[in-house]
Amino acid sequence: MLCQTAMSKVPKNDVLFFGMNKFTSTEARAVKTSSNDVKVIKDAPKDDTITVGRGRAAQTFDLTTDAGRQGFVKTLGLPKKQGDDIEKILKGASSDTRDELAQLAQAWAVGEKGGVVPGRMVLSGHSIGNVLWGGEHDARGRSTFENGMMQREDFLALANAMPKAASQVQDIAISACFCGGETNLNAWKSAFPNVKTVTAYDGFSPSGDSASGSPATLKKWERLTRGDVEDLKPEQFRGTEKWKNMATWSVKHGYLRPGGQEKPEVVQARIDAFKAERGDFMSGAKTSATALSAYYTDLQNLSGRSTTSAADKVKLDTEIAVMVRLRHYGGVAGTFQKDNQAALKSGFDSLGLKVPDFGKLSRKDAMAKISEFETAAAKQSPQTAETKEALRLLTGLKELDPKLTVAS
Repeated sequence: MLCQTAMSKVPKNDVLFFGMNKFTSTEARAVKTSSNDVKVIKDAPKDDTITVGRGRAAQTFDLTTDAGRQGFVKTLGLPKKQGDDIEKILKGASSDTRDELAQLAQAWAVGEKGGVVPGRMVLSGHSIGNVLWGGEHDARGRSTFENGMMQREDFLALANAMPKAASQVQDIAISACFCGGETNLNAWKSAFPNVKTVTAYDGFSPSGDSASGSPATLKKWERLTRGDVEDLKPEQFRGTEKWKNMATWSVKHGYLRPGGQEKPEVVQARIDAFKAERGDFMSGAKTSATALSAYYTDLQNLSGRSTTSAADKVKLDTEIAVMVRLRHYGGVAGTFQKDNQAALKSGFDSLGLKVPDFGKLSRKDAMAKISEFETAAAKQSPQTAETKEALRLLTGLKELDPKLTVAS
């Protein structure tokens, strides 16, 4: 933890680092200097828990229970109505994100009680634009690190519930993919009324696994945003990895993106052209990572534009949620197998079939196994509950339904 008890002489230069991935500590070190303090929020040792106090006075609260949430909120020392709002946010938050959100509430509670909080904030993790999560897998799709998927709406709800703290935030950096489209960037900053600069990526972001990736960019961001900065442009990050994907917003210049953007009809034409091949990619017959990445980028490009209608954005975001799972299918299938192995075994047993390990199958082979199961299930009369449940889960994997599969 890179947190010091004493605040610096210029709190606006301090940084609150909210990290969902396994590189959080490395990235946080990049923004630590001799003249600022860095408060780090990261994955708790035990999911959805928070420990308050030290030594014999330490209390650990289980944030998945009403009693645990209520107990934790009382330690914040805030008015009842405000505490109730925070408790409600934690209750509705996604699994394995309550620990980070509770740590954030703990840090911001200082500001709600008249104190100062860091004037700069970094959000780091994986993203498709409106969520932030942590996850790493090896080449076979086996999990090496997993963290929850924090919804942007939960983060903003907490900021809105703690307005005195949120009003002290002047600079925000989002080190995550596709959070820098204009609509996404505006949404992330919407709960911070006094924000002066925002930095994000309208495209893929650099990774935190090497010093030349996100740590180098964040180090430069730290230098550029010291003090009361109201002037920031993407070109100021020239030379850092993926700087051409960067977008900035500042009081002086508004929203900027290097090089401008293609006409929307040009991007839409590429999206339409891909639709002829989409079925082959979903079936596993085609596996070009380059083609998938290009299609995914085009979807994100149009979704992030302020000129895209709300109805079209919903359609684009629905496809984005499917395509991110297809792009990272190995990790998705591995998590799917781990989370549902008992139900899958029961379903395959009910049909006299050998249950496969979907975490080890290619997308093409997995689709063949699902087809085999569907054929056998159609002949079973009446269908057993075990068959129906397995069929529901397998349909989710087949369609890469966000409700039944976890993006990795």
